Amino acid sequence: VNDAKAAINGSYFNIHTLQPCTFMASGHKMISRTDDSEFFRTNALVAFKGSRKMDLMLCDTTKYDYYTRHYTAAMASGPLLLSDGKMLKFAKDKSFSDIRHPRTIIGKDGRGNFYLVTIDGRSKENADGATLAETALIALWAGMTDAVNLDGGGSTTIWTSESGVLNHPTDNKKFDHSGTRRVPNIIMMK
Repeated sequence: VNDAKAAINGSYFNIHTLQPCTFMASGHKMISRTDDSEFFRTNALVAFKGSRKMDLMLCDTTKYDYYTRHYTAAMASGPLLLSDGKMLKFAKDKSFSDIRHPRTIIGKDGRGNFYLVTIDGRSKENADGATLAETALIALWAGMTDAVNLDGGGSTTIWTSESGVLNHPTDNKKFDHSGTRRVPNIIMMK
């Protein structure tokens, strides 16, 4: 982490045990599989080959071994918001998809640029958050062709080595940069 230039929080986890509850692999070793309870929202895969190639795609739960062998690191999350510049439909869950929450997005565009995006929320006076449909629209408007929703809510954090935490994490219930939550997985850029 010492040589990271930027980072965002990763995928879903058990807040009490800090154990991932989605498929994760690193260094061609499987760390965890997606819990049945997460299938409604975890349909996407963020996968890396080396340090320069990122694939964002639908996650096939029968291919965990394949993903582990063929990618340097891979993480299931979701839902997949955009694919080839088109908004996708995702499972509706009133409390998850239809209510505005802080959100985290990872995406890319057709020119090979990567996007790390956070949307602040849970602060009536300052930030409302976004529904999943609004999050997909934000990704599209920002120029992304492919985008995945990562863990949001109190986990939503974006950090740079130059400026520290940029967004307003919510775990301290204040609109400042100090309310970060402990998370067991991140995506970082070197």
